[in-house]
Order: sequence, then structure tokens, then C-alpha cells
Amino acid sequence: MEDILDHNKPHQRYFEEMSRIPHGSGNEKAYSDYLALWAKDHSLSYKQDEVGNVIIYKSASAGYEDHDPVILQGHMDMVCVKAKGSTHDFTKDPIDMYIEGGWLRAKDTTLGADDGVGCAYMLAILEDNELKHPALECVFTVSEETTCAGAANLKSEDFQAHRMLGLDDIGGGTTYVTSAGDYTTVYSRKASWEEKKCAAYELYIHGLMSGHSGVDIDKERGNAIKIAAQTLFALIQSGADVRLAGADMGAAVNAIPAEGTITFAADLDEDAVKTHVERWHQIFLSQLQWSDNEFDMDVTACETSRVISRQDSADIISFLRFLPDGFRHKNMHLSGLTTASSNIGLLKIENGNIDIETLSRSSIDSYMDMMEEEQAMLCGVYHMDRDVVSRVPGFAYIENSKIRQTVDECLHEVTGRHIEELFVHGGLEAGYIFNLKPGMDIATIGPLAPDEHTVRESLNLRSFDEIFEVIKKVLERL
Repeated sequence: MEDILDHNKPHQRYFEEMSRIPHGSGNEKAYSDYLALWAKDHSLSYKQDEVGNVIIYKSASAGYEDHDPVILQGHMDMVCVKAKGSTHDFTKDPIDMYIEGGWLRAKDTTLGADDGVGCAYMLAILEDNELKHPALECVFTVSEETTCAGAANLKSEDFQAHRMLGLDDIGGGTTYVTSAGDYTTVYSRKASWEEKKCAAYELYIHGLMSGHSGVDIDKERGNAIKIAAQTLFALIQSGADVRLAGADMGAAVNAIPAEGTITFAADLDEDAVKTHVERWHQIFLSQLQWSDNEFDMDVTACETSRVISRQDSADIISFLRFLPDGFRHKNMHLSGLTTASSNIGLLKIENGNIDIETLSRSSIDSYMDMMEEEQAMLCGVYHMDRDVVSRVPGFAYIENSKIRQTVDECLHEVTGRHIEELFVHGGLEAGYIFNLKPGMDIATIGPLAPDEHTVRESLNLRSFDEIFEVIKKVLERL
């Protein structure tokens, strides 16, 4: 396979190597094994735990033996999203990368810069025997983008450091100084199915902007699942007998759904269904004109041989219609910071199963508790089963951080810029590690890689190189 990146630069070489190994969330074993073998080949001590996390240790360089150790942290999994019509198979295909105007992109898929860049930086640093640094504890976690099961499995006894440089950052000069906690909920329903060959319709929602379910949730972007639910709920309210037959909506629970298809039968002729859909198309165009100006929805006639019962269909549609989604609360002290939100990220109806997933976030635990109560109440009303599969702690703000000050000084020396402190609504594994070691001093840094969790994701190569120089300079100062 032809090289795209500059393999004379170790961080670029390791990023490209990673792009050729499947490492989507839940499918990180091949890359986890790669890291373990890499550590062996480089005669470095390491630990690979039962869930696939890998920690690689490197002793302090000469003259740094009495310096306090430092953790470097990143996650090996990526969000797997592809454009409609793409034949890419994330379980076996390498990421098809190309460079355009100084930016690294992927053809019709997510790139994996979030957080492949962090993994690449750590390997490049561990490989460098000329670099001066304290003892290093480099942790590569699994499942950060879904359940954070990797970070939740970390053990305090595996770390000696009380300071950490997090490499899960895509701002090119930002540093996260706090993050939200979150929890993922899976909803299901044992619905009654009826064998019934009948005319049906496929409602296709597309053209929405999408985005990160934490970082972009305050931008009022449309959610394809909510749009479909509202459209079908209104059809039921008009008196129609609506029966669900299938759905494939959303790509990842932590991405705002950009598109998807829901299949349904209705006791209306095709013209009546199309008139109804067009009416709601115009309503949503008005609502989304400033956030999703390429939004579109189409309905086409089809056939189905199996549908969900009328009552079960109505319950599922009504549940989705009223399940809270999107921006909930803002911080009245820190301008621009979202305090609470929830994202309906996935809807799948296939093989007799109905599965829905949400990701709810807040920097205040009581808000998460209240959102959970709302969801539980709706499940009771509409007879949905509910399972909270993970809950991630937040990362609290540290007023006076020595490591953050060092990052700022080094960034300024390399780029002429100072770091921008971010109070973010996205989740970070730093919350888990902070709780493992009370008093942990944490800063984050990473290259510019916008539009994460979407097929527009890209990596600025100049920034990728610059931040590598910053990280090396930081380690020399610690």
C-alpha cells in the first residue's frame, strides 16, 4: 500500500500504520495486540489488561530520575461513520486517506484523528531515545467513544504519576480544563410482529449537519431520528393506522444523527402520505434553515411482508417523539458552556428487534439523575425496557495547574500562541484517571482536527507536526 504521510516523521508514520489496522469502538483487539508486540520489540515494560487497554512504561532519561513521573493518555478506538453508499468495511478495510491543501482526510468515512493522533504521539515519544523526559506511563484505552469501559477498568496501582498530559484533544492549541460526565442508555421493546404483506413507505432523512453530541449539541442541529418520529407521530394524530416495519438511523450514539431510513405501512394512499411528508418537510426546513440548510426528506413507496402491531408501533413512535433530545441547560457562569444535554443517537429495527440508544451529558450529577428519571418515566408510559450501560464521571476544573502552565509556555515558544482554555461539554477519560489519583494535575493538548465523528473529519498536518514539538518540549520541562 502506498504511503500517504511522511514516514520520516515518526508521529505521521505511526498514525498511518494505525489507519491500516481496524480499531473501531469494540473492535480494538488487533491494535491492542499491535501495541503489546510493539512494547516487547522495543524492550519496554507494559501491561495489557483483560478489556484490551495497554499501558507502556518507559524509565526516566538520564538526569530526570528524580523528576515525578507523568502519564500520557489517549484512546485507541475511533467512531466509525461512513457516507451513504460507501462500501467501506471498518472491520477489515484500511482508512482510505488523502491529502488536500495541507489537510489529511478520509474518503467517505471518519478519519480516526480522534484519537489516533494521541496514540501516534505516544509511540513516537516512546521510540525516541534522545528525548529528555521523566518516567512515562503511556496509557492506550479502549471503548472511549462508546462506554468508556477501558478507562473504567484502569487500576490506581498501575500508575505512580500524579500529573497527566492528555492527548485526546483536537483543538490545535486548546486545553480542556473541565468536561462533562455522561451516561449511555439502551432502550428495547419486545414488540408484537404481524406477518402481513402490504404496501409500505420508506422515509429517508438526509442532508443534516450532524456533529459531536457534546461539543455541537448547542448548535441546534437537526436530529434525523427526532424528525422521523415527529413526522410519523403527526400521521398517527391525523387518524392514520401506522405500522413500523424497519429502521436504520444514526451511526454512533455520540454523533448527532445526520441521516437514516424508517420503513412503515399506513392505511393511506401514496399521494396522501407524500402530501403529509412534504408538509412536515416544509416545517422542518423553516426550523432548520440556519443550522442545516441542506436538510431534505424523501418518501418512496415499497412493500413489506412484516409489520409491528398498531399499538406497539404507536408506543415506539410516541416514545421517540417525547424522549428529550438536544440542548437542555447552559452554564450561567461560564459563557458558552452547555451544562446538560441528551442525544438520541441510534435507532435500529431489524430481525424482530427494536433498539434505541441515547447519550446524556452533564457536568452536574443531579442533572444526570433528573434526565434519567425523565427517561425512566417515559419508558413506563410507553412500555420500553431500559438499561444504563455506562456512567462516566466528569473532570473538575483545577484553578492553578502547573502542567497547564508548562503547556502554555511551550506552545507559545513553538507557535507564538497561548493556549485557549476550554470548558467543554464533551466527555474525557480524564475524569476516570482524576478519580484514580486524587489531586491529579491534568492538562490536554492535541493538533487541529475538526469535524470529529463525521465524514468531514480532517487533520491539519502542520498542526500535527507543531503539537508534536510542543509535547516534546513539555516533557523536557516536567
